Order: sequence, then structure tokens, then C-alpha cells
Amino acid sequence: MSTAMQGSNRVSPRSAGRVAARGHLAALPDPVSDGLRQLLRDDFVASDEACRQHANDWWPITKVWASEGEVASIPAAIARPGSADEVRSVLDLCRQHGVPVVTSGGRSGVCGQAVPVLGGVVLETTRLNRLLEVDETSMCATVEPGIFGHKLEADLRRHGYTLGHYPQSIEISTVGGWIACRSAGQLSNKYGKIEDMVLGFDVALARPEEQGDVISFPAIPATAAGPDLRRAFLGSEGVLGVITQATLAISHAPESSDGLALTFNNFESGLDAMRRASQAGVSPAAMRLYDPDETARHFGASDCAAMICVAEGSSDEVAAQLKDLRRIALGAEQGDPRWVAHWLETRNDVSALDIAIERGLVVDTIEVAALWRDVASTYGAIRQAILEIPGAMMASAHSSHAYSSGACLYFTFVGVGDAGSDLDAKDRFYASAWSAAMEAAHAAGATISHHHGIGIVRLNAFNTYTSQAERDMLRALKRELDPMNILNPGKIGSPEDEERSSPNWPPISD
Repeated sequence: MSTAMQGSNRVSPRSAGRVAARGHLAALPDPVSDGLRQLLRDDFVASDEACRQHANDWWPITKVWASEGEVASIPAAIARPGSADEVRSVLDLCRQHGVPVVTSGGRSGVCGQAVPVLGGVVLETTRLNRLLEVDETSMCATVEPGIFGHKLEADLRRHGYTLGHYPQSIEISTVGGWIACRSAGQLSNKYGKIEDMVLGFDVALARPEEQGDVISFPAIPATAAGPDLRRAFLGSEGVLGVITQATLAISHAPESSDGLALTFNNFESGLDAMRRASQAGVSPAAMRLYDPDETARHFGASDCAAMICVAEGSSDEVAAQLKDLRRIALGAEQGDPRWVAHWLETRNDVSALDIAIERGLVVDTIEVAALWRDVASTYGAIRQAILEIPGAMMASAHSSHAYSSGACLYFTFVGVGDAGSDLDAKDRFYASAWSAAMEAAHAAGATISHHHGIGIVRLNAFNTYTSQAERDMLRALKRELDPMNILNPGKIGSPEDEERSSPNWPPISD
């Protein structure tokens, strides 16, 4: 970090927020605040209220903190550029003075990616919110990064197309955030994850203009022109650059949609049916299997595992897919057809989180992915690991994304700290549950994240279970593209031994 930042006034991590780093920047240098105000006018905001609003994203533990008036880490100001040139100007000004920049869209991430652990400037992209072009010949659309998911989908539908990307956060998440965190939508079985849709994009870098402060990856269907470096930005969580526009593959809007509910004697039987369907090329838009605990919670059925399937396409395609699913799902019983409508109506409802927090509980979700040979054992290992943590009350899972080679497991856990409503006790329980789950996932052969990313909550696990060579490669990229380490510092790719810049997380156990 530059001497300009090191010489700035600081506040203690706790007063700046529960995960603020030791080097938290309390105030912007005058040249930065004056320059940003001149550049952005009313779209440069430094009020206490705005800064506190941008101290958190949707990381669930921050909601627990907010219930007692505490925040994660407070930035010094919010910058809302309205063009790619303004994005570059913000980065250049902050780079010259060593001011941290955290890119933010809808702040819907659930792992702390958008938490500004070193304070500084939050670069909010939501003014960059246009659908720029629909190329009907090539079946792709070019968009700005700050467009919200539901708006993009509505715009595409008016042209007769769909992106097919429906994350639970679709109304509060943006295209740039999807790409930066490798998002998965609820209909990924048919349309793929966001990285399967990205054809090209532009990135603004925190480097001097004369060294090259923009990378433009042209939209192409495939390439063999050396290593595909664009892939390094997918899932980079804002540590390498700021996406300023992207071109995405689109599909024709479906003519028809229908659903099917099935039940299995146990979760493992349902997983086997998912495997056989995926390997037979039967890929409905959604194929979700709930373990018995989640089946009871969502659908009121007991002693079974429920599968919800939704098929999209032409009427013939939909009918054929549902027929094939019934044939492949050996031993399955017909579920209540009303379950499909119930899932469609409630799939984005997260109100249970607020209710649980009001009751003094700690709740979160953990998604991993494993090969089919390891999926069932991964399910058992992670569930057991969480339930063994003192204070754990429940750990359940469903499988929501299936591939021919494996599947995603999506866990929900609930618990309390050992001292009731004490925030430190809740933090310790929460951190212990995450640590146990990550250790169990790695030991079982699973990846530690399928689509939520790393952020703060998985940072220790990433540094522990990712190879040294892979971490070195990421840090080398960051040093070259962000030489002042101003882009989302303290997250993936940052020096692991620089305690001053690291998040104040996880809490120290007693």
C-alpha cells in the first residue's frame, strides 16, 4: 500500500467495523475527495448514512451484527461513475494516492466480497445499467455491468430472448457481480452458469494509462490463441479490474414450461436419479433435490426426499423431458404437483433469514460441488461436521445444479452462540461451523465453492486448500494488473502475510 494511505488518519478496526483491517483508512486524502467530487458531482457521496449502508453486503452474519447496530467495515466515500471513462478516472485518481477501491453492484454477495475491509472508496456500478445491443444474428447481447438481473431479463424478453440466468438474488444483483463471482442461476441445468454465457468483456485496470489501463476481450465463440486469460477475471471478485461492459450469449424465450414433482425414499436415491438423468442428456431447466429435512420444511412431507423439475422449450421438448425424467427416476413416487408452483412462487423468498435473526439465531448457507462418486459422502461429511459444532441446531441440504460429472450441494445451517445473544459468541459459532464445513468438503474431494465465491468468509479456506502455485499465480496477476494493491485489498490474491491489510476475521476462539 502506498505511503499516501499509510500516512492517513485511521480508526481502530472495531470502531470502523467488525472485520475492518488494522490499516483501515479513516478519511480520504483531500486530492482524492476533491477530484472525485469534481468528476462525479452529486454521484460522489461521503455522508455517514451512505457509508454505513455500503459497509455490508448480503453476507448473512452482517445481518446479525446489524441487528445490534454494528457493521462490517465502513468506507470513506461512494463513487458512482456513469461511463467507462469515469470508471478509469476513479481508478487512476485512487491509484495515485493509494486509496482502496471496492467495486459494488447490488451488494447481493453472501460471502463478504463487497465489504471494504480497508475502507477507501466503494465504486458503485449501478449507473452503468443499459442493454447496449442485441445481436440477433449471433444470438448475443452486450450490456453494462450495473444492470440488474430482472431488468436485463425484461429487456431481453421484449426482443423475444432470454439470458436464462435466474439467481435467487436476480432483483438485487448485477451482471458485473455475476461475472466477478461466477454466479449460478436456478435454471442452470439448461442455460449454464454465467461463465458459460460470457463471450467477451472490457475491464478497466488500476494501472497508469501509458502502461495499458484497459483490457478488451472481444466477443468470440471459442479461441485457441494462447491461454484464455479472460477466464482469470471470472470469479476474480474485483481484485484484478472493473468490468465495464460484457457480451453474453442469449437464447430464444421458451414457448412452453411445465413441471414435475417426485419423491424418493432417501436423499441418496434421489442423487442417483439426478446422476442418471444428467448422464443420459436429460437436462430440464431446473432439477432440485431436497433432503428429508428440507423436504419437510419446504413442502410439509415427511420421510422422503423431494425432487422438483421444471422444463422449458417447445411443447414437444418439455413433454419429452418430463417423460424421460419419469422413466429414469426408478423407484420414485409422484409428488404433489402443487409443490412445483409453490417452489416457483417462493424460490426468491429469503424472509426466513430475518425471522431467524430476530429469534437470536445464526443462519447461513454453504454450497460446494463434487464428482458423483463423492457427492453422497460429501453430503454426509459436511452435515456431520456442522452438527458437531457446539450450538448447532440444524444442518440440511439440497442439490440444485447437476452435471454429467457431478453436482452442487447447497447446505443450510442454524445455530446459536454459547452465550445467548452475545455477538462474539455468535461469531465464534459461525466461524467454527464454516471452518468445519470447509475442512470436511476438502477432505471429501469437493471444491469449497460452487457459485457463491470466496469473499471474506472463505478466505482462510482458500489460502489453506488452494495450492501454493495457484495462489502465487493469482498474486502475480494482481501485482501486474493492480501494482498498488488498491482493488479490493485483503481478499483473494492479496499478500497473506500482510496482517495490517487482512480482514479482522475469523474471530479468535477462547
